Amino acid sequence: FAAERGRGNAVDAAKLMAADITTFDVGTADADMKRLLSATTPPYAAGPEGDTGAVIKAMHTDQARSTGTVTEAGVLSYDADTDTAHVLVTVQAQVASKSLPGGQAREYRMDITMLDQGGWLADNVEFVG
Repeated sequence: FAAERGRGNAVDAAKLMAADITTFDVGTADADMKRLLSATTPPYAAGPEGDTGAVIKAMHTDQARSTGTVTEAGVLSYDADTDTAHVLVTVQAQVASKSLPGGQAREYRMDITMLDQGGWLADNVEFVG
């Protein structure tokens, strides 16, 4: 039962991460980024994508906003010994910016590596296909 509970908790956390990645607004960019980073491992947060100032600046420049809704999620792999799960998540998002003032529907698929460190945290997010 512990493994099944672990899988379920990993999926729930990955779904929240995917929604957080695809839901943001220029008016709440700082809070959106803090919320996102609070659900990641420190090494992932500090990695090559870790320049939050540049991301927030780009959001302001582009007047970017997006609302993402998770449509599907499932475990690709789970290792109870290392408390690691790979979760595939599909998100539908409505994205708008200066260049897309009317908005545009987009679909994203993400392979999210989750680690249980007293709570499930994203250790890697890869956009796939």
